[in-house]
Amino acid sequence: MKEWNELMTNEVYAFAKKFDVPPRVAIMLPGAFHQGAGETGMTQRELVNLATHGEEELGLYMVAIAEECADSVLGRAVWADFIVGGGCGY
Repeated sequence: MKEWNELMTNEVYAFAKKFDVPPRVAIMLPGAFHQGAGETGMTQRELVNLATHGEEELGLYMVAIAEECADSVLGRAVWADFIVGGGCGY
């Protein structure tokens, strides 16, 4: 995810706020947008902006993908590791 930076973090945060995404799901959004960008030929930033400001249906779809990831065995393990590790403070 080489194009990821602070600006992308802020844009994904805005997306998560708009769609009221809970933290355990929001942590999966960067991966969902990375995969979606690869599948659509868009940049991650273009996809995040379209999902946030253009196509509500796309935004809801991206949330559903992130929820599916968060509900998986691996997703639950990632969230547990995030919480045990102190979140962003480690």
